[in-house]
Amino acid sequence: MNKTIKLNEDIVASNAEKIRKKFQAVIETEDIKELTVDFADVKMIDSLGIGVIIATHNSINIKEGVFSIINADDNIYKLFKTMRLDSHFSVNGKMTK
Repeated sequence: MNKTIKLNEDIVASNAEKIRKKFQAVIETEDIKELTVDFADVKMIDSLGIGVIIATHNSINIKEGVFSIINADDNIYKLFKTMRLDSHFSVNGKMTK
């Protein structure tokens, strides 16, 4: 099963735990083979947020699934590239018109 989760908030310390629980609930309760997170409305991610993303990737990877991020804004896209997270999962920037 493929699932896309659209985030409507930044992934920062104040809500990282809530987002982590949301991702874990989806991974644990559904037969997910591909999880895509839509970052269209995410403007900021901090170190705890990056930890949530890595933990989610690891959880889906254990199930031999695929994790990806789409519509990342330029700064977040560059951060993931700089940290070489794109070598572990797919990261795509926002679609330009």
